This record gives sequence, structure tokens and C-alpha cells, in this order.
Amino acid sequence: MNSRFTKILPLTLAFAFMSAVNAQPPKTAAVQANAGETYHVLPAEQFFGAAQMGYTAAKLAPEIISKLFCYCGCDITDGHGRLLDCFEGYHGVDCHICVEEAMQALTMKREGKSLGEIQQKVDQMFSDKYPFQTETDKLKKYKASRMYKADLGSEAKAAADREKDPMRRPLILNKKPEPGEPGGCCANHDDKNKTKKK
Repeated sequence: MNSRFTKILPLTLAFAFMSAVNAQPPKTAAVQANAGETYHVLPAEQFFGAAQMGYTAAKLAPEIISKLFCYCGCDITDGHGRLLDCFEGYHGVDCHICVEEAMQALTMKREGKSLGEIQQKVDQMFSDKYPFQTETDKLKKYKASRMYKADLGSEAKAAADREKDPMRRPLILNKKPEPGEPGGCCANHDDKNKTKKK
């Protein structure tokens, strides 16, 4: 066999394989949790910086992150019901709230904290970031399923304060915020490639 051919063939096959892999859209990585549930988190390696850390946290603690609420407003803007939804698609790439919640959850998991302790800490740190005046059904469902007993008096006061806050967007179901309108860090997440009409 020609020695030149044997040297070029492996390189040609490697190039063809890499081209085929890169041509396919990224797939979610199936992550198996302790309870046997499978989660589909996008591979963290395709991102960098904080986004990579957020996706890595989601991959390492999906059983915790699936039991947290994301306070960025993506329950309305993207239809999410749990923090893990942000990392099963591209939402977590440019959302610092999603990323910070996930990293906080992973840190506490590594410290041996319980799910209830993690939920309580994340709620304390991020609930005031929620951009809507009124709680959605998804947020109410999350609150009903939490593993810790919340101080209902302080939560009611916070909800009342939020409803009076002019910087928070009134909740109008099935309507995404307009550019420049308050409504979450990800209000225009799906509109990145669209040009603004004049």
C-alpha cells in the first residue's frame, strides 16, 4: 500500500467526521440523576465564561436545579416552569440570574445542604429579581411544592410591594415584553436575530 495514502487517509477521515459533527445542531446531553430520572442539559463545553459554569452546574446537579424556580421572568417570556428548563435550551447562555441560581445550588449541594435549604437560600437571594408585579401560576405551583416552610407574612408583604412597583411589568399572559419595556433579563431572548421594524 502506498505510504502517502496511509498517512492521508486518517486525516481525511478525521476531517470528514469533524465536519459531520459540526454540521449537526448541538444535542442535549442526557444526565442520569440518582432517582433514575433523565435530564437533557446542553453540553457546557460549547459555551465559555459564566454560561459554561451555569450549564456545568445544571449538568452536575439536575435533580436540585429541576426543583428550583427561575426568577428572571422566563416563566412568561419562554414558558419555563423550573430553573432546569433554562439549561435544556439556549436561554441560560445570556441570563445571569439563571446562571447565578444554578451555581448557588451546586455550591450548596457540594456543602451537603438539603433541597429545602437550597430552595430557601435561592428564594431569598433571587425572588426580588422577579420582574412581574403578579405571581404566575407556575410561581404559585413552585411555592406550593417547596421543601421548606416559608414565612408567609413576609412573602405576602413582598408580593404587595411588587404589585405597586412601577419598574415591574404588569402580568399580561401570552404577551412578551416589547424592547425596552421592563419584563426580565430575557425579555427579548427570542428576538436576537430579528430586525426592528421602523
